Amino acid sequence: LIAYLNETLLSKIQRRTKIIDTRKINEPNIQRKINTEMAEAIVEAYIPDDNVETTRQKFNSILLKCLTTHCGTTFKRGTEKKRTAWWNNEVKEAIKIKKELYKTWIRSRSEDDYDKYRLARQTSARVIKQEKEKSWTMYGENLSRLCVESSRQFYKAIAKMRIRDEPFQPSEYINDSQGKPIHEEVKIRERWEEYFKDLLNIPDTGNKTSFKPRHANIEEPEILVSEVREAIKRSPKNKAAGIDGITAEAIKACGEIGVTWVHYIFKKAWEERTVPSDWQKAIIVPIWKKKGKKQDCSTYRGISLLSHVGKMFARVLEQRIRPIVEPTLSPQQFGFRKGKGCTDAIFALRQISEKTIEHKNQMNIAFIDQEKAFDRVNRDILWDVLENYGIKGTLLDCVRAIYMESESAIRTSAGLTNWFPVTSGVRQGCVLSPLLFIIYMDSITKIDEASLNADQQNELLFADDQCIFHNNIEQLQEHINLLNNSCLKYNMKINIQKTEVMTISREHKDINIQINDQTLKQVREFKYLGSIFTSDSRLDREIETRIQQANNITYQLTPILKHPAIPVVTKRQIIN
Repeated sequence: LIAYLNETLLSKIQRRTKIIDTRKINEPNIQRKINTEMAEAIVEAYIPDDNVETTRQKFNSILLKCLTTHCGTTFKRGTEKKRTAWWNNEVKEAIKIKKELYKTWIRSRSEDDYDKYRLARQTSARVIKQEKEKSWTMYGENLSRLCVESSRQFYKAIAKMRIRDEPFQPSEYINDSQGKPIHEEVKIRERWEEYFKDLLNIPDTGNKTSFKPRHANIEEPEILVSEVREAIKRSPKNKAAGIDGITAEAIKACGEIGVTWVHYIFKKAWEERTVPSDWQKAIIVPIWKKKGKKQDCSTYRGISLLSHVGKMFARVLEQRIRPIVEPTLSPQQFGFRKGKGCTDAIFALRQISEKTIEHKNQMNIAFIDQEKAFDRVNRDILWDVLENYGIKGTLLDCVRAIYMESESAIRTSAGLTNWFPVTSGVRQGCVLSPLLFIIYMDSITKIDEASLNADQQNELLFADDQCIFHNNIEQLQEHINLLNNSCLKYNMKINIQKTEVMTISREHKDINIQINDQTLKQVREFKYLGSIFTSDSRLDREIETRIQQANNITYQLTPILKHPAIPVVTKRQIIN
């Protein structure tokens, strides 16, 4: 048993993820050392005839060596346990003495021992009270400092003190596909691999659709240094690294040396129309959805960790693709577009519903739910769609190269699974994926517009969240039929169980809308993009929900808002 426990403990220690300690990386003297060492090493390693894979490997090796030397390494932290700030040696000693005197009094039952125990109890209570006040004073001073220095750390410190449920603790075992528990680490890894392999590789049921190119994309200038500099600048900080272990902070710390070297890698990738293998790989971390059994794989959402340098390259491609396709995209698509957002879609639908009631009309609405929309994208069809929208030549080849041999592995409590190919869908976590997806959806929704009223806009979209509305029930049914047929051609599938219809009018009326001979559920209330819409177009339910949400947050912040050690200015900042 002891040998088994030692082996298990050693296995868990070996599985801890070792990462670069980036807490020192913003210090000016550290950055100067990194820049100097990087400049010297890169000059020695530079060979013009190296391909993009070799160039990337050299850059990664040099950068990781510099970071390890000057910043050091640490282990990735898991779920943080809640710590009591006031618990220290003084409190621990006072409670220990109290317990010992209590045991002595229980044995003797003498008055002298009871007086000693009572005094120790009072002393321990006084010490705890003093230490609690000290910890709150220090916490208030820390909040006041962070409020000025770092808004991110400020809100992070607040989040730690909020009243919440117990922190998530990963399950020691999971269930197989039959619901039976698995304890062996090898089988746990195999089960996670099996689940995500099935989830991310959806069989092709679409029909090959022919497209006629409408645009010409003849000029293909090389990637500019300014594009690379902007991509590095826009890369967010404090994000987990991909398989290469390099973060955006590390690239930014290299200054112009980093910009020059990353530009050289991008230039090689552009010329060769291929990308390094690390850019094609994703490490998936399962995150519990906070509902359902922790032992079931289906209650977890996969978060993909990609190479940060690869994401910078994808951002450069995204900035070149967007100006080409933006004029062609439907104005009803509010997702992932500059100057548009979910508030615009909510406002538009709110205006439609209110005007319908005002003019005593009837509006029939269908809220379409696409089943696993991002994962169902057929890549062969996607390349044809992109070409139809004007994306050609090297630009298209570079996008395809990212997806050409894409692989994933799952980081589990039992270690990393085997790598497996991913052949469908757009990549989760990639900056290019949202744009590719809305282009794909735009091609789907442009269905036989001649059969509908082309002068009237009858839909709202936010990525895959689609809302179709018509005054006439027959037109709504026709529109849904056309959309369903188009989805099948593109390997997409409408989720009939989650797709619902609603009628907005002064008097409730039943309607019968079907998909594949199955009647859609009619509701009197629907939450669209986080806002509640009702069949009578009133705002009562929306207001009640917002009040409840505000009350929940206020309750969670009660210890901070009520404590006198927190300055009023800081409390005002929290509320704002």
